[in-house]
Amino acid sequence: QCEWRDLVDRELVPPTYELRERLLAEGWHGVIYPSHMSRGGTCAALWRWNGEGAPSLEAVDPDNRLPTSAASWL
Repeated sequence: QCEWRDLVDRELVPPTYELRERLLAEGWHGVIYPSHMSRGGTCAALWRWNGEGAPSLEAVDPDNRLPTSAASWL
């Protein structure tokens, strides 16, 4: 089980939740971090996007390398 999930299960606040709140208060919309699944890859966690008044997000894929199935984006 993930460390953060264990903390949530014990009704404690994980440090990553506290970091999110601090970054939101400072005006950040997300964070890019190293992937644990793909060596050398990166991941993005976005907290507010594509809503009214929020930043927008659009995938740019000029080489058509991203999946085309909508299920791949869930």
